[in-house]
Amino acid sequence: MEILFYLLFFVALAALIISSRRRAARRTQARVEGRAELKALAEGRGWSYEPGVAGLIDAFSGAGPLPVAKGVPGGNVVTGTHRGFAFRAFEYQSTLSVGSGVDDHMRQQIHYFPVWALKLSAHVPDIRILHRRWHSKVTSGGSLATGIPQVDEEFHIVAEDEEGALALLRGGLGRFLISDPRAGELPLEVRYGHLLTWRSEVQLSTENLDAPLDFLTDAVGSLQGQAAS
Repeated sequence: MEILFYLLFFVALAALIISSRRRAARRTQARVEGRAELKALAEGRGWSYEPGVAGLIDAFSGAGPLPVAKGVPGGNVVTGTHRGFAFRAFEYQSTLSVGSGVDDHMRQQIHYFPVWALKLSAHVPDIRILHRRWHSKVTSGGSLATGIPQVDEEFHIVAEDEEGALALLRGGLGRFLISDPRAGELPLEVRYGHLLTWRSEVQLSTENLDAPLDFLTDAVGSLQGQAAS
């Protein structure tokens, strides 16, 4: 009976290992195919695609979901011009180790954060705008009071240059936030001379590349002094 138990155990272990390797192979194949599709789409539009750019995250260190870091690469990097504005879309990966086991996916969890960065044509004060259903006062600290009731109710806004940020919000950005439903789904941040948005827990792909770019180029029209180059 004991021999049968050990036999069943090793059979189950072997099946688990085989299943794990098959899942890993499918994930690898999906990544390869996804990169090929993104590269073909980018190059078909006259843009460029790179599977990775060393130190790219450094250029946007601390913005959006990105860490304050040095030497961190960006992946799936698409560079081009959309509706007259230069942009870069790229992916940040964060790996979390969660123990050990025969399945590599069980030992490491990879979290994906695609970021879209639109280059601004003139100086705009830094500002970070999050919808309040994502971040409350308790978790995010105090929010800039704009004096626009719906903006103050629905958005959590942080800026070092509060006077400059208020000029933006009262000059058109506030109207954009409360009139465009996409502002409830995508955050906005001005940092390092770019207007940025991002998503969480999804990889950059041909299916999700365009919508955030359209959102950014619509939003940039509400910023003072911006024009397509």
